Amino acid sequence: MLTGTLTNTGNVTLTNVLVVNNQPAANTPVLGPVTLAPGVGTNFTGSYLIPTNLCAITSTVTATGQDQCAGRTVADSFTTICPVLTSSRLSVTQLCPPAPVGSGALLTYSGSVRNAGDTTLTNLVVTSDRTGATPVFTVASLAPGVSADFTGSYTVPANSGCSISSTLTVRGNDATSACGGTPVLATATTLCALLTAPPWK
Repeated sequence: MLTGTLTNTGNVTLTNVLVVNNQPAANTPVLGPVTLAPGVGTNFTGSYLIPTNLCAITSTVTATGQDQCAGRTVADSFTTICPVLTSSRLSVTQLCPPAPVGSGALLTYSGSVRNAGDTTLTNLVVTSDRTGATPVFTVASLAPGVSADFTGSYTVPANSGCSISSTLTVRGNDATSACGGTPVLATATTLCALLTAPPWK
């Protein structure tokens, strides 16, 4: 929402006074046509949808009118830069294998990483506490609302009992430099059941 005031600062009446904005497209009507006597002002408002991946937006309003006496066109414009509130968020999920495995076996899990915010995220890296710093999955960028699926695996340590937990961590960066390139992080911990042998076997 934008608000402004238009005032005839001259000493003759202006007719066919129009106010247009360059957002969301050039010459978007905001006010008019109106007539303004000398010294008279009027308020105006306008609104438009903000595109994604912006941390600030530039808006220019332009007013034009005709001098009632000489028929000349007069014009003025004003530009403002408005900050945009953004939300950089990530989510990650991890699913256990459909069939449990036992101690010493390879456990293969599936996962998904999702851009849950409203700006594009870049350089996303998923790691697991079970496999250390080696990336489980990487993706160059994710647009808002987009997700990417992956799989990972690790060897279940011996004598792990009846279940095992693992934690996935995803890290990325806000792609919009005007937003400061903010780091973004999310984690997910999952407990998977394991096959166990009867103690009398």
